[in-house]
Amino acid sequence: MDLGLAGRVALVSGASRGIGAEIAVRLAAEGARVAVGFHQSADAAAKVVARIDEEGGTAYAVRFDLLDTQSLAAGVAEVAERWGPIQVLVNNGGAGPSPGPFLSVSDEGWQRALRDQLEGPGNLIRAVLPAMCETGWGRIVTISTVHALTGSAGVVAHTSAKAGLHGLTRSLAREVGRQGVLVNAVLPGLTLTPSSRARFSAERIEASSASIPTGRPSTGGDIAALVAFLASTANGNITGELIRSAGGL
Repeated sequence: MDLGLAGRVALVSGASRGIGAEIAVRLAAEGARVAVGFHQSADAAAKVVARIDEEGGTAYAVRFDLLDTQSLAAGVAEVAERWGPIQVLVNNGGAGPSPGPFLSVSDEGWQRALRDQLEGPGNLIRAVLPAMCETGWGRIVTISTVHALTGSAGVVAHTSAKAGLHGLTRSLAREVGRQGVLVNAVLPGLTLTPSSRARFSAERIEASSASIPTGRPSTGGDIAALVAFLASTANGNITGELIRSAGGL
């Protein structure tokens, strides 16, 4: 199926590892020119670019800080100068959760989680959206978590911020749909990446898999395939949706 992504300019934040890296690779495989966004992991981002190059795709790494609007503006301008306006944004950036009971989270930790997981992605959308509206075409896909719908003890700050992204997704979709910009969120459940394998024991992964209707966790490739569709011209009219990709969980 031709997704119509050939030549499109895409930016994937948090693309130096995990799900973000798989999304960047998949978009490049579909013919998009992919800016691999990162904040600190320059070496890891370079490896993702090298992987894309080896597979015949087009990519380069761009550094920015989601909480620094000047840094974001510079990064977006750098991509536009190289390839033209960003047409596809995959909003995957932001620090991961810091597990622990809600009342054990420090004031600083609570505020940081909200900033990293809600304010930062919102800042990036604000930096990219004007060009999409001006040109009359754009796709924004934000990566959230199924736990922001179901709830999950021990990650209250993280899921609170992600739930905020759901409101952003639905409301923004209503604002910009007539300008050709479609806005959706993908909600993974347990997804096997190098970081998740390092964080969870094999026994915990096996136990969690037993509660998933398909009997297995997702892979980064599973998430990337869905994101690629939502980010493409094949998606003609899906917007404002929160789409689970969690094996039926």
